[in-house]
Amino acid sequence: MNKKIESVGPVIIGGVSRAGKSRLANLVFQQTRCTVVHLDSFLNAVRNNYPAPILTPREKKIFQDYCDTVLVKAIRNMGKEFNYLRVYESSFISPKLIIQRLWYIKPITLFLGYPNTEPESKLSEIRKAALDDPYCWSHQMEDLELLETVKSFISLSQAIEKDCVKYGFPFFDVSDNWHGIMELALIHILICIDYKTHLNLDKELF
Repeated sequence: MNKKIESVGPVIIGGVSRAGKSRLANLVFQQTRCTVVHLDSFLNAVRNNYPAPILTPREKKIFQDYCDTVLVKAIRNMGKEFNYLRVYESSFISPKLIIQRLWYIKPITLFLGYPNTEPESKLSEIRKAALDDPYCWSHQMEDLELLETVKSFISLSQAIEKDCVKYGFPFFDVSDNWHGIMELALIHILICIDYKTHLNLDKELF
């Protein structure tokens, strides 16, 4: 491919932290010269500057709804006036959120996770990757705290995988053979883009 593709609806890549979302989005860019938006940095800035403290379950629910609305509006509106392919990736996107609030824009969607990995193995992988990234969030954690965080990511991966089955979204398990699974995820996205591109061309002909 390796050429700029006109808009066929956005690509949304969801999943847990350190599953390869940013890497996959960048691989799509290399093949299509699309616009890539890494939404976690954007949403973290919003979350860190939220004007009110979060104290009660009700306030947490209000805050989550607020973040979801920011996320949805960013995906729905950012760059919509331009006719080019946009790829959004974020760990804050859920299958349920797409079904409830973004399905009408017909995104190409998939999720990444590692529901079957060993926590200690993933911790070691994160530490190794962080050696080349002085700004990695993992530097702020001791091993025991990071291990508990990794366990929560594994549990979240399992929950996302179940939701993907429920809502019919592709889920790519990167617990093993990370490079091979990433290649399969890339191929899936490129095939969907190619199919939608040809579908739009057929519509224009008629």
